[in-house]
Amino acid sequence: MVNRTWSKEEQDKLLMTLKNRFELNRNRHPGMEWEQVRARLDNYPEKLRSLQHMEMSGGEPDVVGVHPSGGEILFFDCSAESPAGRRNLCYDHVFVYHNGAGSYYAVRGFRTLLKV
Repeated sequence: MVNRTWSKEEQDKLLMTLKNRFELNRNRHPGMEWEQVRARLDNYPEKLRSLQHMEMSGGEPDVVGVHPSGGEILFFDCSAESPAGRRNLCYDHVFVYHNGAGSYYAVRGFRTLLKV
């Protein structure tokens, strides 16, 4: 990804996307309120940039809870499949499946977890 500054409008758009996803999928984070998430993001703006990269690569980051020992809010990529932008990146072994390794790795990729 290109490292460039991003505008207030881009940040606001991402925050709206995250808020909408948060509200539409309340089952992923019962008992949590968006204001709690937003306050954490405001305190750690560099994490917002990481979430932007998740979105740009086709992911759908959403809150899945709070870390039990550290209290950080946990974002996980909740897209239905591994995003196309993160598939077939690298693996350190070969997996042989009845359909062949190619079909196995075709939809496998990196999912992400971010603590905020």
